[in-house]
Amino acid sequence: MDKSDIVSPSRKVLKFINDCFVPGSVTVKECPLVPGGKIIRDKSGSELLIFWSVEYECLMQADLGKW
Repeated sequence: MDKSDIVSPSRKVLKFINDCFVPGSVTVKECPLVPGGKIIRDKSGSELLIFWSVEYECLMQADLGKW
């Protein structure tokens, strides 16, 4: 496998966010505690953590609720 074939966890998470959310409908901030971690917040204040699971080799999410 060539290095150009490897997609970083952060790129996978950003692709998921871009594919699933309307641009401008959420804000995205980094969460360096997990691979590729991003916290997205909608206009109502609900937050969702999306990250790459090294163990399961897939995207995972955790509902952080409203803050």
